[in-house]
Parts: sequence; structure tokens; C-alpha cells
Amino acid sequence: MLKLCGALLIIMALGIVGLVIAGNYSLRPQQLRYLIHGIKMLETEMLYGLTPLPIALKRVGKKLPAPVGQFFLNTADFLIKGEGLTAGEAWEMALNDLANESALLPEDLDVLLYFGQGLGGSDREEQSKNLKLVKEQLLNQERKAEEQRAKNQKLWQYLGFSLGAVIVLILI
Repeated sequence: MLKLCGALLIIMALGIVGLVIAGNYSLRPQQLRYLIHGIKMLETEMLYGLTPLPIALKRVGKKLPAPVGQFFLNTADFLIKGEGLTAGEAWEMALNDLANESALLPEDLDVLLYFGQGLGGSDREEQSKNLKLVKEQLLNQERKAEEQRAKNQKLWQYLGFSLGAVIVLILI
């Protein structure tokens, strides 16, 4: 009876590990979609509503779920509270927090970092071009993430339980 309980615990533990890893593959495309949506809202606020950047970032952040919404809110807070910080510096500081809290990969964060360097530092036309460019790049990253999710999610789900069963068979 004790062996049976131990075997079930091993299978369940490794199965849960596999499910957690598989879950991260579905989080990344979702968070990229939220970022794309946030950039679209930011574009509307900045270019059509002529809203000042900190206020626009706050409005966008309130409409999106964490951690993406918190990223926009942190950027706005850094701009409001950080004396002498440029928009790019505030964006980069908030991006560091996002890197720790999200399922985004360094290549996704690089796209955002590059965009943030030009944020708020040019005229409307240039901002419009930058916003369109970052949306295209994030859409490309989302497509890649979706392909990875489709390929790897089921693999990790089955791999966790299968590995648990193999270890139980070896131990018995």
C-alpha cells in the first residue's frame, strides 16, 4: 500500500511539473496579445486623443490584466515620480519588472526595449511609425509563440506523467 501511494505521488508530482511547463507555453502568446492590445490603445490615446504620455499609460494599464497592465502602470508611475527620467528610461525600468513577472522571452522584451528608446522623443508622425512597427514586430512574436505553444504544450503535458510512470517502473 505504501509503494502504491509513493508511486502515485511521483507520477502526480512530475505530471504537475509537466502541466506547469505546458502552461507557460500558453501564457506567452496571451501576454503578447495583451501587449499588442495595449500598444493599440496607447496609439489611440497618444495620436488621436492627444493625451499626455503618463496619463495615456495609466489609462492603458488600468484596462489590461497583470502583468501587462502593471507594466504600463509602472511606466506611468516612473514618469510621474521619477524626476528627470525620460520616457525611454521609465519604460526600460518597468520592462525590467515585466521580465521578472511574465512568460515573455528576451527576444520579446528586446522588441519592447527598442520601442521604448524612442517613446515620447519625437513628433506625432515618427511616434505613429514607431507604434506601427512595434505592433508588427509583436504580432510576429505572437505567431512564433503560438507555433511553439502548439508544438510543445501537449508534449510537456504527456512528458511529465510519462516520466513519472517510467521512474515508478524503475523503482519497482
